[in-house]
Amino acid sequence: MNVLNLAVRSLLVLGLLTAPGIARTAFAQTEDSAAIPSVDRTQVAVGTGSITGVYYPAGGAICAAVNTDRPTHRIRCKVRPSQGSVANIEDLRQGRSQFAIVQSDTQYAAVNGTGPFKEQGPFRNLRSVLSLYSESLTVLANSASRIEHFEDLRGKRVNIGPTGSGARATLDGLMAQYGWSYGDFAEATDLPPATLAQALCSDRIDAMVILAGHPNSAVQDVTNNCAAVIVPIDGPKRDALLRANRYYGGAVVPGGLYRNSNRDIPTFGVLATLVTTTAVSDEVVYTVTRELLDQLPRIQSMHPALSRLNRSTMAYAGLTAPLADGAVRYYRETGLLPTN
Repeated sequence: MNVLNLAVRSLLVLGLLTAPGIARTAFAQTEDSAAIPSVDRTQVAVGTGSITGVYYPAGGAICAAVNTDRPTHRIRCKVRPSQGSVANIEDLRQGRSQFAIVQSDTQYAAVNGTGPFKEQGPFRNLRSVLSLYSESLTVLANSASRIEHFEDLRGKRVNIGPTGSGARATLDGLMAQYGWSYGDFAEATDLPPATLAQALCSDRIDAMVILAGHPNSAVQDVTNNCAAVIVPIDGPKRDALLRANRYYGGAVVPGGLYRNSNRDIPTFGVLATLVTTTAVSDEVVYTVTRELLDQLPRIQSMHPALSRLNRSTMAYAGLTAPLADGAVRYYRETGLLPTN
């Protein structure tokens, strides 16, 4: 199967080309859409990720919910593609986005000025809005590579993900526990997401690392097209990482979701979260929060990764930045937070 066909298949299985709801939410809501009508008093951009990942359609679902009642609140939401969580934080700093989907570990690092944000220092104007879904660090390996455990990646050709992505930041944290650098791989690549399936299945790389909610259509596409396996991540190094970082949690890739994967596979992960900044008005944050929570069943139906959103935990799970005042107002009105 050539690169073009695999790229198209990746978009198809993600629902970006075939599912009418996602097609409308993702592509019709991009920042390259037609000029904003004068009826809109405010426009907001939601930083997401690659168009072949889950953040992009998740952002489309968020904007679809917000835009449903545009004639009343006069706020227009648009989706902004990006390189991922770390890049989204920088876009928030620079005002290029007003909201963004970021991993819980990236949110923590931005608030505290650690990891990729050490030079910039703490992002004191960052604010939490809500948590979304869990994401697991997922390593896929070509079965011919004989990679059976995370430790076996040393000396192999590994696609580590794009600079600025949450997957790269999470991988960095785990590698630090092992005392590894990218030089410990035979080759560390950063291939375009749409080419990863072809690269793994054609033996151009031995393994690829992604951060994903499950079930994940991209993982399904890879495992259906070649003898790729999901590599377990467990043991004392992983456990030490979890103990030292409260934004991580143990996780499993459930058995039976993918070909060649009949048992639960241990790993760890983070939560995808929606954040904003103090530069965005309380009224806008309140409106966005209200539209998302009031239309939660609709959002849950728009992508498999969103289907398990839990209203009762969305006001606190994985959130380390202070809650935005507009979000607090909604949570108190609806009983999700105490009034005092």
